[in-house]
Amino acid sequence: MKGYKAFDKDLKCRGIQFIVGNIYFHDGTIKPCESDFHFCAQLKDIYNYYPKNYDTRICEVEALGEVLTEGDKSYAPSLKIIQELSRDEIKLLTDDLKFNSGYRNSGHHNSGNYNPGHYNSGYHNSGNYNSGYCNSGNYNSGNSNSGHHNSGNYNWGNSNSGNSNSGYRNSGDYNSGYCNSGYYNSGHHNPGDYNSGNYNSGHYNSGNYNSGDYNSGYNNSGFFNTFTPYITMFNKKTKLRWDDGRISKLRDLNVKPILQWVYESSMTDQEKSDNPSYKTTGGFLKNTGKQDWSKLTDYDKKLILSLPGYDDEIFKQITGISLLEEK
Repeated sequence: MKGYKAFDKDLKCRGIQFIVGNIYFHDGTIKPCESDFHFCAQLKDIYNYYPKNYDTRICEVEALGEVLTEGDKSYAPSLKIIQELSRDEIKLLTDDLKFNSGYRNSGHHNSGNYNPGHYNSGYHNSGNYNSGYCNSGNYNSGNSNSGHHNSGNYNWGNSNSGNSNSGYRNSGDYNSGYCNSGYYNSGHHNPGDYNSGNYNSGHYNSGNYNSGDYNSGYNNSGFFNTFTPYITMFNKKTKLRWDDGRISKLRDLNVKPILQWVYESSMTDQEKSDNPSYKTTGGFLKNTGKQDWSKLTDYDKKLILSLPGYDDEIFKQITGISLLEEK
């Protein structure tokens, strides 16, 4: 009777070193898994006992003498090792073989661990061809991407080399638009924004914080400006420009967005389209558009109070807290 026997990467089984072409004998009564040589009549049954990876070596064998069979496993007192099967031969004979060299993979051809997707070398990927970790998209070399072809991390869009982008083809970080090389841009490649600066919502800006277009300066809401304008605070004009040191400190205040977890059952069709990772996570974190101002440090509070024309009533209307009432 011919069949198939599996071995570890050294062609060993239960501590015995096997050699292709040799015949192995056991004297006495057969006792399954104790005093016998076991094998499987069907190749696919091998993987009920050995991991589905390339460390498992498989040989075609011939059982000699009386053969006992229990379920998908057979036992014989003598076994001849006919030949070792190549990977290609195993693939042809086993259609459902997944060839994972990692652990607990339900996908195919994974060398990492815990992947339900395919061809992943990282961990916890539900997408395909990922070399990073926790990706639900495809062809990502970064981590926690739900889009495709990302080399950065936490991208929802596609072909981003930066981090935390929800748009496409961004080389910077935190862009929701397309083809931006800067950071935090919400502009788009089509009809064409191409921002090389940061925090721009307009188009073709090389400066930062512009809501208009074609500006090389900062914080412009118009067009073709090279200067940085004066700003208003608390509904009053000031002598401060946007490049003043206090303004950059204001942008670094310890103010966090208030997020809300939305379960899949409560998501709209648009939210599902914008957040495809919900299929894996069961929902998504929604930015409520509100901010938590309760964690301001004493330094932050002093900075705000030092601003020209500080108006506590206006500040409370916007933030929900009063700095003067706390004193």
